[in-house]
Amino acid sequence: MPVVTLNESGRGIIGAAARIAAGELTDADVTNFIAALEGSDLYSPATTNLPCSCIDGRPRKDGKNLASVNAAGGIFSLMVADMLTTQTFKAGETTAEYATNFLRHLPSEQFGCHIASSTDNADDSGCGAVDKMAGAVALIAHHGDEIGAVASALGITIDEADLETIIMRATDVSASTHFSHGATLAETLRRIHGEEGIEISADTHCEVVVVVNDRAGTTLNRIAVLQQFGEKLQAFNYDRWAMPAAITVVNGSLDESQRTLQLAAIDLYTVAAACVLCDSSMRGFHRI
Repeated sequence: MPVVTLNESGRGIIGAAARIAAGELTDADVTNFIAALEGSDLYSPATTNLPCSCIDGRPRKDGKNLASVNAAGGIFSLMVADMLTTQTFKAGETTAEYATNFLRHLPSEQFGCHIASSTDNADDSGCGAVDKMAGAVALIAHHGDEIGAVASALGITIDEADLETIIMRATDVSASTHFSHGATLAETLRRIHGEEGIEISADTHCEVVVVVNDRAGTTLNRIAVLQQFGEKLQAFNYDRWAMPAAITVVNGSLDESQRTLQLAAIDLYTVAAACVLCDSSMRGFHRI
C-alpha cells in the first residue's frame, strides 16, 4: 500500500512538519523510518490476545517491551466498539460506569492501557485516545464519511451500510453519554485490575506515521525503534490483524454480522483518534 498523508483530516498537533521546519528532522529521516517499519526488524511476536497497549508510539518508561497487541486506548478500544454497536456492557450514563461493567467481564490477564507518567491536565490519563474519546466519537458522528475515506486510504475496507450504522450510533452516543475524564477511566482500570494494567510511557510524542499493521502475530517493538532511531522518531501502531479474535474473546455470543460491525467500529475509532491527535503532515500506511 502507498504511504498517504492525513492532510486536512489531521486536526491535532502531533506530526513531523514543525520538527522538519525547525531542522530537528529531515523528510529523508521520516521516509527511511517508514521503510524500516515496512520490514520486520522493528516488530516482535505479539504476546497477548486482547489489545493491552495503545497505538501510542512512546516506549515504556521502564525500558521494557511487553509486545502487547495495540489498539487506540488499549482495552478501551473494545469498550468503544461495544458502545457503537451492541451495547452489551452498557451501564449508567457515563463512560466510567460503562468501563466498570466492561472491565469486570475481562479475565485479569487480558487487559491494559498505555498512559503517560505526567500530563498537563490533572483530568487526563496521558493516553490521548482515552482522553480524547469524546472527540473521536463526535468526529465519527459528524464527519463519518471523511473518517471512512481516511480508513480506506489506509487500506481498511468498511462496508457502506456498516459505516452508516456506526455513524448513526456515534451520533446517539455522542449526544447521550457523559464522557468521563481520562484520569477517571484509568483509575477505574486500576481499581478493577490493579496497577499492572497501566503501562507508563515516556512523556514526549514524536510520532511521524500511523501504521495499520495487518501482518499476523506481530506488534511494534518500541525499544527496537528507540535503539535504532533514537528518541526523535516514533510510530502509532494499530494491530488490526488481532481485532477479530479479540472481539470474540470479549463477547463470544456475537453473530458474524455483529463481529464485522464491531471490527468496523474499532477501525473507525482508531482512525478518528489519529485524526484528533495528529496534524496534517502525519503519514500512514498499511503493513501487510
